Amino acid sequence: MKIRKKEDENGTKTENEVEFETEMSRSVSWFYFTTMILLGVLGGVIIIFAPLNTVEKILLMVLFTCIDLVLYYTLVRANRTLYTLNPHEIKIYGAMGIKAISYEQIESIKESAIPCGLRLFGSSFLGGWYYLPGIGRTWVSMTNFRDGVLISTQDNKKYLITPKEPRRFIEVIENKRAGMSSMEV
Repeated sequence: MKIRKKEDENGTKTENEVEFETEMSRSVSWFYFTTMILLGVLGGVIIIFAPLNTVEKILLMVLFTCIDLVLYYTLVRANRTLYTLNPHEIKIYGAMGIKAISYEQIESIKESAIPCGLRLFGSSFLGGWYYLPGIGRTWVSMTNFRDGVLISTQDNKKYLITPKEPRRFIEVIENKRAGMSSMEV
């Protein structure tokens, strides 16, 4: 957990942002890395030993290179997954993009095991839309399989994320939500 002090355009200090990092699962990292190497080797073997003309070999090299670049990009994005708590919302910077959840919209937040689910759209293991049994359609941003945080919103959306310190993450959010509700009264 890191705390960043922010200033507005006038140089006046504003409320701090809290950043929660993630811990990338070694098995996922090795899966992506090994797949990239195997695809490179497979592409090289096919290009060297297959009876292809020059144009076909170039097209295959481009294809295998593009696939490797997509895998590399996904792995880099996953390693940069970050959860930021600013004064008004949670920002999730994951492998599949950025999501924002307003504290006012949160209906419940709790620790959750990482269930097996059916991927609807997204990057294997790392994020996207999943159907999770007992939970339903859920946006997932995960980097490990140990522990997670399930966030349900008032508009019936669900988010499953994996900050490095899930209990502390929930505690900070509850404190921010309590501070917001005391300001409204």
